[in-house]
Amino acid sequence: MNNRIIVIISGVALIIIGVIAAIVNLTDPRNQQANQTGSNDSTNAFLQIDACDILTKKVVVDHFGGTVSGTTPVKAGNSNSNLFVTTCSLTAQSGTGPDKVTKGTALLLARIAKNDIGAGNNQQEFEVNKPPEAVDVDELGDRAYYVPSFNQLNIMNGNNWYILSSYKTSVLDGTLEENQALAQKLRFQ
Repeated sequence: MNNRIIVIISGVALIIIGVIAAIVNLTDPRNQQANQTGSNDSTNAFLQIDACDILTKKVVVDHFGGTVSGTTPVKAGNSNSNLFVTTCSLTAQSGTGPDKVTKGTALLLARIAKNDIGAGNNQQEFEVNKPPEAVDVDELGDRAYYVPSFNQLNIMNGNNWYILSSYKTSVLDGTLEENQALAQKLRFQ
């Protein structure tokens, strides 16, 4: 009986691992096929821009007031042969010690296309990931929409997809208007 339970549990575990591996494989941009014409030709004019080159300390201070402490913003990145993905998070504060007050936080995720395949992936995923509750936003990039439940402003500009979120105290207390005002101060590539 014990051996039978071990075999069943092992079988279920292998199935779960297989499903996870399949999902990871299907979501890897290098394996996306639909709407991806072109080649990996590096002669195209694709720029690698870091999210922190767009969301700068100066912009955050101008938007929220206060100061951004430290010399380097919190950032992280990931890359493959088609996309350069980075994030940047900056918090503006005022006061010191027990009187320190957070004025606001801004986060930017940038999916920068390295080639035509990355550009096609961004175009496709921008539409595929647009939930029914999304609100279309005019005058930002080529296309934009806001997702209220996540407080995220999604902006497609050229070949690149940006996701912006700003808030005062909690990530979900931001508004479309606040995110839009911040986005208009940024220079999307």
